Formats: sequence, structure tokens, C-alpha cells
Amino acid sequence: MHAKSIRAWATSLCILLLIVLPAGTAAQSISLFLTGAIGLFLVLKLKPGNLWNQNVWEKLSVFAYSFFCLWLSLSTWLNPKNTSTSLVENFFGFIALAALPPILGYCWHLENKKQEFWERLTCGLIVIWALVCVSQAIFGWQLVGVGIEFAPRHMRARGFYSHPLTLAYVLLILWPYQLLQVWKKPRSVTAWVNAAAFIIMFILSSSRTAQLCVLLSIVWSAVRLLNGRKRQAALAALLLSCFALIVTPNPISQRFAELWSSDNPDRFSSYPDDRVAFWHAFSRIIAERPIIGHGINLDRHYRHPYYEAIGLGDFSKQYEAHNQLIEILAEGGLIGLLAFLFWLYCVSRAYPRSKEADPFLWQLTLGIFLLSGMTQNAFQDNEVRFTLILLLSLAKAKQLAARDGELTPLPLT
Repeated sequence: MHAKSIRAWATSLCILLLIVLPAGTAAQSISLFLTGAIGLFLVLKLKPGNLWNQNVWEKLSVFAYSFFCLWLSLSTWLNPKNTSTSLVENFFGFIALAALPPILGYCWHLENKKQEFWERLTCGLIVIWALVCVSQAIFGWQLVGVGIEFAPRHMRARGFYSHPLTLAYVLLILWPYQLLQVWKKPRSVTAWVNAAAFIIMFILSSSRTAQLCVLLSIVWSAVRLLNGRKRQAALAALLLSCFALIVTPNPISQRFAELWSSDNPDRFSSYPDDRVAFWHAFSRIIAERPIIGHGINLDRHYRHPYYEAIGLGDFSKQYEAHNQLIEILAEGGLIGLLAFLFWLYCVSRAYPRSKEADPFLWQLTLGIFLLSGMTQNAFQDNEVRFTLILLLSLAKAKQLAARDGELTPLPLT
């Protein structure tokens, strides 16, 4: 196979990865299997030694995350009360985040399209994604299996995902790049169109956490990246927008007002917020096996005795922790949580080391990822992990481009 053919195949794989980003778990899983298998063949065919050419932090990140996945399986096996039968499926679903970025990163490095192509493709994809969400907000439709179901009332947009919060947290991972493009290229129509599409989807998802993270990221990045009058103008415009949202009736202000309302339709317990009830129940779960954890798939049947112990045996929302660190602590114990945090630290050190990298972009992305995970089990969603795989693959490609003295045109990174 000639180098030209290899590059053409690599480009096709990269296009496939972008196209399935808004799709659900099934399409993303199939695409990861195909791109991973074909990508491995292409890399081995061209430069087999490249897979092992990693800096020490990359190697540590792969080790830490692999240990994290193995530990979750081991903690499940060591818990006689956990009867989960999906250990193999769960392991391969999670381990892809360590195995695929090095392979897919080389595919991005090999692709042969120009920057304008990726900008047009990414912009078109984001705009279509936003239009799908707008149509859901207007007509109240959603995908159920292989069919379409219309909701009898207003529905939060979710795109082609299973839940609106999944949509919100996937967008949050991609948001820092779009925001920084606006600050760095204020005259770029594409940057503003992409940012506007993201804002629309954040609003229609009705995720208060996502909207708050977007607000904080705008303030933080404006203070860090803008100077003088530009900073003042950006912060003044943001302040006026926030004031308008507060004093006028709109979906955003109504959602935040529900937090303190006695008629909050999302509250089904006597706690200030139902998430506090989830955390209280999970504190009992964690206290029982604090070091090694309970293992994966702590379903409703497993959680019920712990909710019953705090007087919520009849609580209709005996849910997961709705906090990714608490969920990991319950499943993998202190050992699993430390492995997860060490993996994040290694990632934060592995990719921003090249001169072409933007350290602030990584700070903002990881900061939003951790902050948004305080109210949702974001990391447990397949779509979120797919987005992380895509992000780390692009980071790997940019690192390779910097190493080879190139500036590879890459979308989203």
C-alpha cells in the first residue's frame, strides 16, 4: 500500500469520527471499532515504531487509566453482593479511552485535507446538530430505538443522544476550543457561527450546570486572554446579558428560579435538592467499602437498601450519585478514585508540552470537565468518553505535527 493510499484511508477515518460525533452510542461504538482496527493496520503498515514513541506522561496516563479499568473489574469481582455480569463489556467500553487515542492520533496526523476543509465540515456538522436540537424543542420529538416518538409536552433537546444532560456534557468538552476561537479570531464568521450554535444547544438542553460552566468559562477566558478595552467590552456585554436574563422571563431564569422554589417540579424529596439525597445515600455506600469500592453497575436494586437506611425507601428517584467523583469512589473506592485523578493529571501534563500546544485550552477543558461532573455522572456516559477519545486523538496528532515541524490542520484542537 502506497503512502498516498494510506493518507486517503486516514482521512476517511477522520471524517467518519467527526460525522458520528452527534450520533448515539451504537454508531459511535461501531465507528470506534472500524477506525481503531483500520487505523492500527495503517500505522503498522507505515511506521510501526510510532505507537511506542510517547513521552513519559503519555505512558503514565495509559498505565494509570488501564489500572483504573482493571481495578473496577477487580472490585466488582471482590464484592459478593455485586452480581454484575457485564465485566468484559464494561472493561472494553472503558479501556478504549487508553488504547485508541495513540492509534487515531496517527490517523489525524496522516490525513491530507487542508484546514479550510475541516473548518467547513466542522461548522456544517455543528450547525446541523443545533438545528436538530431546535426542531426537538419545537416539535418535541426524540429517537426511541429505531423510531421517532413525540412527547406530549415541551421536551429538553438531546439531539440523537439518550438524555439532554449527555448532550450538555459532550458540548462542554468541546466548548473551550470554540470559545477560544472567538477570542483569538474575532473577525472569523465561522468561529461566531459555531459559538452561537453551541449556545443555542446549551440553552435548549436546559442544563443549569452546563449553562453556569459556560458563563464561568467566558469570564475566566476573557480575564486571561483579553487586554484593555477588549476585556472591558467583553465583560460589560456579558454583564448586560446576565442582567437581561435575570430580569426577564425566559427558560434560563425560570430553570434557575426553580432551584429555590417550593414548587420545583424536579424535587421529589425533602432535601434542598434531590442530588443531596443521592449523595447522602452514596455516603452510606462509600462508608461500607471505602478503599476497594463496590464495583460497577450499582443498579437500583443494589442502591435500594442504602436509600431505605436514610428514610427514602419509597423515594421514586433512587438514582446514581449524579457526581462522577462520588460515583467513582463508590465503584472503585479510594484506590479507583486516586487512579482516575492521577490519569487526569498525567493527561494534563502529556499533551500541552509541545510549543504548538495551548496550555490554557487544556486548563479550561479539564477544569470544565471536573466542575460539570459535580452534578452528573458524565464520565459514565459512552458519548462523553467517545468525545474524550476524539479530543485526546486530536491532541496526539497536534503533538506529532509539532514534533515533525509541521502545523497539521486539525479541527476542534
